[in-house]
Amino acid sequence: MWWWLLLGAVALGIVGWSAVRVLQPQTPADRFGPIGGPSIAQDMNTLAGRRAEAFSLPDAEGKIHAVVPGQGRPIVVNFHMGFY
Repeated sequence: MWWWLLLGAVALGIVGWSAVRVLQPQTPADRFGPIGGPSIAQDMNTLAGRRAEAFSLPDAEGKIHAVVPGQGRPIVVNFHMGFY
């Protein structure tokens, strides 16, 4: 009979722990967003209509690609963080 009480206490503990984990608010580190937190994020709407500066970046194989905006055609650069 005592093991039923023990089993019930363990089950109640698991349910309580699960409820606390589900109901607690998420911290910014648990959410998707920029590495380093929201303090380094920039609102993309503030960049709309502004001319971009020239820059260069390496690709996955290490080859450097230079990007010089303003040469008569629009450029879209998409950075993928590698989450699959």
